[in-house]
Amino acid sequence: MTGATSDIDRSRMRSKSYLQLVGSLLWVTISRPDVSFYVSFLCQFMQDPSPQNYDAALGIVSYLQQTKNLGLTYVGTKAMIEVYADSSWGSLPKPFAGYVIKYGGASISYQSKKLKLVAQSSAEAETAVYALSAKNLQFVLHLFEFLDNRQQLPIHIFTDNAATRDSIKNPGVTARTRHYARWLLYAREQFLHRISAPHWISTSMMTADIFTKCLDKTTFLRHRSSLLNDIS
Repeated sequence: MTGATSDIDRSRMRSKSYLQLVGSLLWVTISRPDVSFYVSFLCQFMQDPSPQNYDAALGIVSYLQQTKNLGLTYVGTKAMIEVYADSSWGSLPKPFAGYVIKYGGASISYQSKKLKLVAQSSAEAETAVYALSAKNLQFVLHLFEFLDNRQQLPIHIFTDNAATRDSIKNPGVTARTRHYARWLLYAREQFLHRISAPHWISTSMMTADIFTKCLDKTTFLRHRSSLLNDIS
C-alpha cells in the first residue's frame, strides 16, 4: 500500500477527511491495542493519502464497530508483569517495532512504530525494540511502586530472537554487535541491575507480533485474545 500516485488520486481525496479519520483512530488505540499497527501504518500517508488508504481506514472503523464488545479489563491482585518485544525486520529498510507490557490478563502499555534506524540484521532490530520496551518498563515499575504494588525483579522481557538474548546477557562486543548504538548498553545495564532479563520464546507465542505486521486471521485472533477481554 502506498500514498497517492497520481493527480487523479489527489483530486479524489480533496473531499475526504483522511487526517480527521486517522486522528480519531489514534485516540481509539488507547484502549484497542489490536489496531495499533494498522493505524500506525496509515499514519505514514498523512501528507499525501490515496483512496486506498482512506478505504483501509474505513475498514478499521468497520472492524471496531463489529468488535465493540472487546476492551481492557484486569483481574487478580498477585499478577506479574510480562513484556513482549518484536520487530518486522526484512520487509522495510526501517522496520516496524512493537512491544506490549501485560498485567492481570490484559495490556497496560504498548506501542507500534517504525524504528529510526536502518537495521543491518534482525538481531539489531530486535535488540533496539527490546531496549525500547525496557525503557517503558522502567516507567511502569515506578508507577507500580507508587501504587504500592512492587513487582518481583527481574521482569521477563520475551523475544523470539536468540541472538538478541545472547547479546544482552553477554558483555563485550563482536563483529556483529560492535556497530550497535547506545540502546544495547541500556538493555545490558537493565539486565546487570536485575531490573529486566531477556527470555526467548517461539515466534508463534510472540504476542507483540500483532504490533509489527499484518497477520493471518488465526494468528491475529490468538494474539488479540491475550490483549483484550470481552466486556459485554
